[in-house]
Amino acid sequence: MGRNLTIAAMVTVVLAGCSADTATSSTADGVTPSTASATSNPAPDGDTATVVTVSDGDSLVIVIDGERIEVRLAGINAPEADECHGDASRTMLEQAVGTGTVVLRPVTGEDDVDQFGRLLRNVWVDGTWVNEQLVADGAALALQTGTPDEDALVAAENHAWTARVGMWDPAACGEFPPGVVVSDVNYDPPGADDENAAAEFTLLGNDGDEAVDISGWIVRDESSLHRYTFPGGTVLAPGDGLRLHSGCGDDGGLDLYWCADGAVWSNGGDTVLLQTPTGTVASRYKYGGSF
Repeated sequence: MGRNLTIAAMVTVVLAGCSADTATSSTADGVTPSTASATSNPAPDGDTATVVTVSDGDSLVIVIDGERIEVRLAGINAPEADECHGDASRTMLEQAVGTGTVVLRPVTGEDDVDQFGRLLRNVWVDGTWVNEQLVADGAALALQTGTPDEDALVAAENHAWTARVGMWDPAACGEFPPGVVVSDVNYDPPGADDENAAAEFTLLGNDGDEAVDISGWIVRDESSLHRYTFPGGTVLAPGDGLRLHSGCGDDGGLDLYWCADGAVWSNGGDTVLLQTPTGTVASRYKYGGSF
């Protein structure tokens, strides 16, 4: 039997820019055409490299002075190959860099390599900042890293979200019933974050006209390291809402518990994505940082 989770007059569920009125469909090959101009200037100083292959939507293999090196594009995160829009994002990066020459620049305030040993770099091609172009075209989202590049990347993501292109297309991997949105995040409750994870929560609500079964839907952060899947029987009627607590507890009534390994949401800024079981982004909530 479905479980109807109701919070009477709990929250006004408003998410600026969540309307799909301006949605744009992808082309036949699954690649969304460019909708915004990325930063285009004379090529900056940096390391000149030759592209060998594109691994996925935010990483590639290059050769510098005869050495093959894997590069992760800094400040962005694209869907994985097995996720919604993953193949399209990889194709968009392939089209952006081609098989020619790119210029790599380190990022001020960013580590030189990521946790997998890949170089973290801004990538430029013919004066175009590829990292930003991918975000503007909906091939990736902007990470809130606190670097000087954050403002430009977040602005590009806001554009792509408003236009609903690429990974933000409401029909990217199957359409979904409208109404359910992420409306707020209590990301910094009192006390030490990891010791009070149950007090950290994500607020969802249904501002539509029909009940929506969100069984199997996913909540995740911008890094995609944290993911929660709603259990079977989770139904939101019009006006209903629920709190998804990051810590452990007993599900019931108004509240569900993620039971994550510590706090989920970054105090410095993060992005909450609500996705259908097939991966289409139904709602996006960005807070903190440059947003």
